[in-house]
Amino acid sequence: MTIPEPTLCAPDGQKTCFACCPPIRPSGYEHIRHMNIIKRILRENTAGFNRDDRSLSPITGFSCWALGYLDKGYSRIGCLLHPAQNGGTDLRFRVDYGNKCSRESCPESETFSHLDHDSKSFWLHLADGLDSFSYSSKKDNPLFHILKWGTELLELISSAEGYISHSKEHFLETYPFFLPRNSLRPPVYLVKSLIKRDNVHLLRSATFRDRVERFSSRLCSELGRAFVQTDSYFPHKFSSPRVLPFPGSVPTETISHQKEGKGLAEDRPHFEEVQGVLPPVHRLPMDRDFLDFLRLFAKIRRLTMEDALLLKCLTDEKLSRFGKTL
Repeated sequence: MTIPEPTLCAPDGQKTCFACCPPIRPSGYEHIRHMNIIKRILRENTAGFNRDDRSLSPITGFSCWALGYLDKGYSRIGCLLHPAQNGGTDLRFRVDYGNKCSRESCPESETFSHLDHDSKSFWLHLADGLDSFSYSSKKDNPLFHILKWGTELLELISSAEGYISHSKEHFLETYPFFLPRNSLRPPVYLVKSLIKRDNVHLLRSATFRDRVERFSSRLCSELGRAFVQTDSYFPHKFSSPRVLPFPGSVPTETISHQKEGKGLAEDRPHFEEVQGVLPPVHRLPMDRDFLDFLRLFAKIRRLTMEDALLLKCLTDEKLSRFGKTL
């Protein structure tokens, strides 16, 4: 029998993640805070579910009548209308949410799907012992904040550890760098640029995280000084913010070389400037982690492709210098 590849949503036969159901709910909502009430609702939903019914029954409120138990042991929780539960037939149209349920996913799930098989197994062991409620909690499940670091870094770590499983407690004690942080997104671009196969051990250092955070703060200040930003996100065509020249700027031919596509994500849409309105940073065809750093840390929301390349050259130069001090 072929064992299906584990997913973040359905990692094993003991638990599932149902954090995204229903897809419209209050910000910061977590099922585990209302566990006793939800357990009763899930049992009622499961007992009352008619697999042969094809009528529409729209969701009302923040609870979905099709969320129930997927096994007789009442341990795995998920969508009773999902094609995996109905011989391949997708019944999710019945909740009248259009395609929202079928396309619902999370960034962490996407990152997990790109990990190699051994790395998936390595990281899933951090959630050993969690039930479906704890596993679906961003507070209790360490994978929700660790997966934010991206495939590249996580595969380096699992390989360096020989794919030998760790408990959540042992891993966070060994790698204090990954203790939960307050920011919604970590500075992925900085760390993946600094950490390579021969220096993964830096992530075990209790001081490395503080050093990276201080460097990130200094770098954001320098990027802010390099980028003269107007008060408006929609600057007038005659007063668009520009990146100022900085010492050691990369030669023009280097920027031209990058513009030709080397190292850029080709699947990102090209956003042209229209009447002086600068394109939003997240739409530029560049490394997404770098763009996230510009938006979320340096607070730069809009700029031209040329200026973004200049800022990337400045960032990479500073990273190279900082890396030599580690």
